[in-house]
Amino acid sequence: PSKKPRLYAIVHDAVKNQFHVSSYYLLKAKDFEHVLAFLAEWWKREAPARPVPEIFKAHQIRLL
Repeated sequence: PSKKPRLYAIVHDAVKNQFHVSSYYLLKAKDFEHVLAFLAEWWKREAPARPVPEIFKAHQIRLL
């Protein structure tokens, strides 16, 4: 069985816990940059040899 769905669940739970929301759909637009920074830092810890994906580095207007 694929571990991909489980990995997504771990990320979703971490974001929800970090930003104190019951669903990541409830994140406020003003917190979006903080979410990206949180995910970038997590990436750096978990995959230090791999570059941080660009999506975590840049403001994504289209996602707001």
